[in-house]
Amino acid sequence: MEVLRGLVAQMDLEDMPDETLNTILVKACQYLATRKRVPLPVFQAKLKIAPVVSIELVTVYRKTWGEPEFLMWQRPTNDLDFPGQWHCAGTTLLNQETVAEKFAALGAADETDLPVADSSLRFAGWVNMPKEMRAHYASPVFVRHLTSKPEEARGTWITEGNLRNYSLVASHRDAIIPMALRMISLGTGALPCWTEYVPGQPFVAKF
Repeated sequence: MEVLRGLVAQMDLEDMPDETLNTILVKACQYLATRKRVPLPVFQAKLKIAPVVSIELVTVYRKTWGEPEFLMWQRPTNDLDFPGQWHCAGTTLLNQETVAEKFAALGAADETDLPVADSSLRFAGWVNMPKEMRAHYASPVFVRHLTSKPEEARGTWITEGNLRNYSLVASHRDAIIPMALRMISLGTGALPCWTEYVPGQPFVAKF
């Protein structure tokens, strides 16, 4: 197996005959199509092939007249892409996986310790992120508006005004959280929108 691994690693796909290359690529795609989860290096390579659907869940608590508080998480300081930065909950939709399964995962103990009830969810819109650092993400954004703040929730509650004091993942700071704030400020009559996230550009709601 070591010999085979070495041969594969040394293959120059650019110089390979088209028929042979196509056979290898089709075989690899057929293999991936039958698997819900793949090893991390394979998953990271897949991120570069096509747009990735990442479900973003913005959990918000707000008193009647108070400013919104967001449930945020900090990435490890040794994270390769976003070391020590803060973000809302999000998860990549895997092959053959349903949105309901993703919501269940987000509500599990390793994420929020909070169940994701349909009655508390609102669809805020889509964020297209072709220039995101790790991959081209196309992310549906959901807002979970809580009427009480469960102190047992994992993560850190941060008020809207205090977010500026934290180093946030840029796409969350400039697109995902602004989209959630738009939904919160407009109330129940707000229509979902979409936006194109461009690093360094302000949030613009589109319809």
